[in-house]
This record gives sequence, structure tokens and C-alpha cells, in this order.
Amino acid sequence: MPLNKEKSWILVPEVFYTYGLLPEIKDSTWRINTLRFGLSLKYSPQPEKPIVEEKIAEKPPKLMADVSASGVDKDGKEIPVVQIRVEEFLSTRMNPLLTYVFFDENSSTIPDRYNKITKEQADKSTIEQFHRFNALETYYNLLNIVGKRMQMYPNAQIVLDGCNSNEGLEKNNIELSRKRAQAVKDYLTSVWSIDPDRIQLNPRNLPNEPSNPQKQDGIVENRRVEILSNTMEIISPIITDDTLRVTNPPVVRFKTDYLGEAPLKDWTLVASQEGKTLKTFKGDNLMPEETDWIFAHDENSIPRKQEPLNYQLIVHDNTGQAYQSPVKTLPVEVITLRQKRHELLADKLIDRFSIILFTFNENKLTYFNTKILEIIQSYIKPNSVVHVYGYTDRMGEADYNLTLSQQRAQGVANKLKATTIDAKGIGANDFLYDNNLPEGRYYCRRVDVIVETPIEFK
Repeated sequence: MPLNKEKSWILVPEVFYTYGLLPEIKDSTWRINTLRFGLSLKYSPQPEKPIVEEKIAEKPPKLMADVSASGVDKDGKEIPVVQIRVEEFLSTRMNPLLTYVFFDENSSTIPDRYNKITKEQADKSTIEQFHRFNALETYYNLLNIVGKRMQMYPNAQIVLDGCNSNEGLEKNNIELSRKRAQAVKDYLTSVWSIDPDRIQLNPRNLPNEPSNPQKQDGIVENRRVEILSNTMEIISPIITDDTLRVTNPPVVRFKTDYLGEAPLKDWTLVASQEGKTLKTFKGDNLMPEETDWIFAHDENSIPRKQEPLNYQLIVHDNTGQAYQSPVKTLPVEVITLRQKRHELLADKLIDRFSIILFTFNENKLTYFNTKILEIIQSYIKPNSVVHVYGYTDRMGEADYNLTLSQQRAQGVANKLKATTIDAKGIGANDFLYDNNLPEGRYYCRRVDVIVETPIEFK
């Protein structure tokens, strides 16, 4: 009988009866039977009931992101983007041809980044098909351009200076230098059917004008084969006529913001027009707050239609969630050559020339560069405005590089004759090409000459 609600105190009635089977005293019949009644008070604490936690469904971490766009003018000042204005100009472009083939450490195999073709492809090729690329893409067709030009100029001869870094495994390894030069010769003779007698090998240790052997970048640059020729047409720059598209503003700056609670896994920023992707930026883990779309660095990405430019940010967090920001747009205006001719709008020719072959830490103009300046001079008219810009690679201190680039630009400007000309050193502030590659650093040791000539309608 429970006495409380918890049933821990209990009143228990008891009845006991015993029956005697044997006498209490031997040889007697005395037996004892007993009957007993009683009540017991018992305490029996109840075990605590286990607490069953109610499982609450976990909410996924919050995930959001946003992107906005602004412009950057030619002076580097950030401005609102009212619209992207694209104007077409007639243009002549001259891309320099770096006549060095770089090799991996202690290797005589031509690296895969150089574009190698079959003999059948070479037989069907034209020189124009190697002119359709930007400077570095053209460079990777160096062996094909040299091969095709040697077919076009059957009396031309070349010398292959095989070189090594003269460091570590390559120390005094003339045989490695010879094998590197031989690899280039084998490609020209087997694919382009060039007479072996027209190609001379000249193995050596360091190049005639080596890069700084005290720097790792310099050591890498000295592992090369230099192509020299008695005919300038074999190693001359690539000159093409094309249509130049100039954007205003020259740079679109995307500002991104990640608002997720979980760590970011990856991000993708896409700019498109009429469903066609023009530019993609992507990365893992960390997303920069600002991403610049520099149109001059990727002319193929410039909008060509008078349709809005769409841009969107896509992010994934490390829980597997994905988020796409709302699509935003920028208006685009395109002024074509045809439109300018039809409406007799003011127009001009914009001719672009790049000069490289500045050796490491040098600003002097070689004989080859002076011949290129003669070509540039032929494009300069009395009413032309000429801009000269000097650049350097990443090697060296920033202040020194800025001075060196100014000296390079001024040296070129002093050789050109123009009514209006200015020279400016940019230094290492504009890496148009990958400085992790030796050819990328060489293509950054350059001077660009821009010749703008007004077109007068008659």
C-alpha cells in the first residue's frame, strides 16, 4: 500500500503461520503452531528515469555571397560603371619573337608547353596560322615559325647555341648543351624537312649574355637554346593587321563578399553575354575582396555585342552547400568600324609594337632592336601621337626596376622621330605574362610603343 505519490514509502501487511512437525521435547507430543499478524513500513527509493533528450533537427549553416562591379580608369582611379564602351580601331600589331627555347633542369627534352606538330601538319601549314595568337601563344609556336620561315627563305642558315646553367647537375655539362641544341635541330629537320647542313650547333656552358646566375630565376633562364640567323626574316617579329577593341573603362573591378557561416570551399565568378561566357575567375578557400578584369590582358574576352553584360558569383562551402548570387548586369555600347565610317565619326589608327630582347639588367638597344625601330618609324606620321612604355620582370628591387624601365622607354623614345612623344617607365607593376616561367619574365622585359594616328575623312 503506497503512502506517497512517488511510491517510495510503502505499508506492507504481513501474515506468518508456522506448523510444528516435530515435538518440542523428546518423547512428548508437544508441538507449537504459531500465527502472527503485522504491518511493515518500507522505504524503497525509485530509480531516476533516464532523461530522453529530444533530438532537434540541426539547421544548415547560413550561406550567402554577393558581388558588385565598379570601373577603374586609366589613372587607376575607381569610378562607377555607367556602361562599358567598346570602340573598334584599325590596328597593326607587332609581337616580338623570343628566339630562346628553355629546358628543364638536366634535361634535353623540349618541354610540352612548346607547340609541336607532325610533318603532315607542317606540309599543310601557312605562316599566317601562327600569327593569330597573343605574344606568348605565338612564342610557343617558335619552332614552327622558324621552320616555316626557313622553308620560305631557302638560303637562310641558323646557329643553335646550346647552353646550360653551369650550376649543380649542369656544371660544365657541355654534352647536355649539345643534346639540347640537337633536339631543336632534330625537330626542324624531321618535321620541317630543313637540310641539316643549314643548321650549325654551338654548344657552350652559360649563354653569351647570361641571366643573373646568383638568382634561381636566372639559373632557370640559362638552361636554353638560342636561335641565331644570318637572315633577319627568320627571327623577325610577327606583324599582323587586325581590329583593336578598346574599352572604357579599361578595367572592371568586381568586389565580392562571402557571408557564409561554414568555411568557403571554392568560388567562381562568371561574366557572360547572351549566354556565352567571356571571362571566368575562380579559386579555392580564400576569395579576394577585389578581382580586376583587365581587358588589355585578355582581348578575346572583350564584349563584341551591344547586349548587357551579365555577371554572377557562385560559391560552395565545406558542408557541400552551393549558393548563386543574383545575376547583375552592366550595359554595353559597341562602336564598330563600320558605324564610324557610315557616320563619319572621328577615328584613328592605333598601331602597337612590342620590343623585347633586353637582356637581364640592360637597357641598351641591340642591333636587332634598332632594325625593329626602323619598322616602327615607318608607321609614324607628322600628326601621330606616340606613347612609349617600359617594363621589367620581377627580378630586382621595385625602385630599381622602375628606374630601369624608364631608361628602357626613354632610350627607345630617343631613337624615334615624332612631333608628339612621351616615355614612361612602368617597372614591374604590370605582369602581363606569368613570371614563374622564364619566357614570361623575358616578355616582361619589354618596351611597348603605341602610335595613334588620326584618320582624316575626305
